[in-house]
Amino acid sequence: MGFIFLSSCNKFERQQEVINFLHKEANIDINTLDNFILFVLQDQICGACTNSVLNFIYSLEHKNSLVIVSDSNKELISQLIQELGEKNIFIDNENRIARYGLRYARDLIVIFNQGNLKYYSFMDESKFDEIRKNFYTLVTSTTNNI
Repeated sequence: MGFIFLSSCNKFERQQEVINFLHKEANIDINTLDNFILFVLQDQICGACTNSVLNFIYSLEHKNSLVIVSDSNKELISQLIQELGEKNIFIDNENRIARYGLRYARDLIVIFNQGNLKYYSFMDESKFDEIRKNFYTLVTSTTNNI
């Protein structure tokens, strides 16, 4: 008789890599920031970083946010800078996200508050309502508690 043990884990396995990337590459200390939102756009992957994802990102608040994008798509970089401002964009010109294990097949959103992971999700149209709900619940609840 054999046993099969299946485990489902909702923990974001790359949390420390995200923190290290932000600290070492982008010079951001998320421990001091309320509601820091990170978007990792997978613009080098076919099918990721669609117009619907971009429009969704543009629809959210960007007080403490960073969008990571590769340097391969100059048109996308220009559009992001125009929509979000240059200070909210990190251009990954050395494929650093791959070195930190943050290269996925889908775009990613990660929300921290005072250094603690509060929420993460891969982004596609089917998850926009869930992401928006969590985004505004977290931003509103932590802002009101300050």
